[in-house]
Amino acid sequence: MLFWIAILVGIVVGTLATRIGFYETLVYSFNLSVSVYLAVFLTPFVVTHVPAATEIDAGLPLTLAGLVIGSFILLYGISYLLFTGQFTIAFPKVVDLHLSALVGFGAGWLIVSFLAVILSITSPPWGETIMGQGTLETHTKALRSTCDRIHGFVRAGEPAVDTGQILAWLADSKKAGEGRPPVGPRDANEAAGAPTGNSATN
Repeated sequence: MLFWIAILVGIVVGTLATRIGFYETLVYSFNLSVSVYLAVFLTPFVVTHVPAATEIDAGLPLTLAGLVIGSFILLYGISYLLFTGQFTIAFPKVVDLHLSALVGFGAGWLIVSFLAVILSITSPPWGETIMGQGTLETHTKALRSTCDRIHGFVRAGEPAVDTGQILAWLADSKKAGEGRPPVGPRDANEAAGAPTGNSATN
């Protein structure tokens, strides 16, 4: 069912994107992608250093949601001050229409992929109906691909953290409650049972 929801949301967002144009859609989609990346990769750090974040009911999903919303608002303000609020770039109507719809569809799919992570954490009674027979890995392909690509650009020479490892940790609410999240590349690999750089060479 989540697959069809993703298609529906993608179509809706893609339709809205055609009304604002490719330039604005591209900027907003970039902001969304970075916001999702920051939410996923910063949540373990926040939980570690702010234990109260998971002491309340639904603390972990609220942390994720708060980070993605806060990051998007911040990036939206910055992009408006520097780009969309200052100038616009005109594209041929046919190109503008089709590219806007395509990028908007991808943004909608990413939103549903992020919501799948929230569902996997909260596990509501109706969650299995929404998720269907697919696994978390299946439903978060767009999110994992986006986060891995961004992390490939921003990491500073440290061993790469696989987004799937962090998502697996996020889905484990009990582990989050114990306050043992992967806060760095090496810790994430160890938490997931993957060999670190030193252990791989020994």
